[in-house]
Amino acid sequence: MIICAEGRVLMSSSNDTTVKVWNIERDNRHTFTHCLKTHKDYVSCMAYAPLAQKAVSASFDQNIFVYDIDANFKTVQQIMGCKNSIYSLACTPNLNLVLASGTEKIIRLFDPRTNEKHIKLRSGHTDNVRALLVNDDGTLALSAGSDATIRLWDIGQQRCIATCLAHEEGVWTLQVGNFVFILQASNFLEKKKIAFKKKKRKNHISGTLCPGLEIRFYPSKFYSVAVLFRLSSIK
Repeated sequence: MIICAEGRVLMSSSNDTTVKVWNIERDNRHTFTHCLKTHKDYVSCMAYAPLAQKAVSASFDQNIFVYDIDANFKTVQQIMGCKNSIYSLACTPNLNLVLASGTEKIIRLFDPRTNEKHIKLRSGHTDNVRALLVNDDGTLALSAGSDATIRLWDIGQQRCIATCLAHEEGVWTLQVGNFVFILQASNFLEKKKIAFKKKKRKNHISGTLCPGLEIRFYPSKFYSVAVLFRLSSIK
């Protein structure tokens, strides 16, 4: 689900292959307004580009569709190129970049402005990619997968620059703060801060963390990582 149009509209997706639009502007009078039947299989994820006023949906049918919110949710574009079911989706606020991934374990980057040949981020996850985030200018991305890892990507370099092993099982969701990547849970007892410099090889952060974790990646020459955890180790 996504909330868009300055909090007035909710869009939901489902295994019934549809995207539904709800007006949530009035208290206790949530009104169903549209049913978008663009996909042919389970619509697994959605993203919102607030500066472009566009919504994006992705499905197990391997397709990505773009909807114009200001034009009564008209379907304005179809993005093709994924080879398997799509589990995760993200986009920049101006919709200059769309990221999609899933069972392929490859993160695909599309430029909706041209819809030409896209970029593939490889050598990352060893299992399904369940969640994606991208920063506002499209230079960094975060991915989380069923392989229990969270990975930081430099999109310009087209490579993974840091890996965090934070959970014992698959990671399904990610959260962000303004201009700062944040992954968070609850029940924090202790806080440590680590700074590590980009190197030619990948940097790895690993450990057994339970029950809570918070990590922050700051866009600077050093990537500062703040970790809140209980009975955990970092190396």
